[in-house]
Amino acid sequence: MREITAEILLSLEKKLLKRGFSSPGARRLVAFQILVAGVSLALGLATVSLGLWPLAFGVGACLIAANLWWLARSAERALQHSFSAGLAALGAVSFLLRFAAMALALFVAIVLAGLPVIPLLAGLSSAVIGISILGPAGFFRQPAKEACHGRKS
Repeated sequence: MREITAEILLSLEKKLLKRGFSSPGARRLVAFQILVAGVSLALGLATVSLGLWPLAFGVGACLIAANLWWLARSAERALQHSFSAGLAALGAVSFLLRFAAMALALFVAIVLAGLPVIPLLAGLSSAVIGISILGPAGFFRQPAKEACHGRKS
């Protein structure tokens, strides 16, 4: 099972690299969250006859995966370009549009579809698990840098 998961994550990371995700850490986190969202949503759809809780978790995980995708892409684009007032305004408008889309998606999920709120929030919180696992792992994987690098004695 572990090998299959590793293969899926590697495949997702390759696809994300082709889509412009140059940061290995961002690719790993987004790929992990896409995997969590896909598995959660598949299990939720498969068990919908038992209740809406698993489906609500899957929907929340998908929403946070979309947000992580947007956040990682926006951060990479912002770091690749020099800062300007126009870029800042575009970033603010983009953020507000994503915020509005997320509010609309939550409205549809809670009010119109009647999904329970607690598992929806748990699904939205599933990114915290990925960040908690992959963040420290990525930190310890990086090579150490000497503090006096470049200083002449």
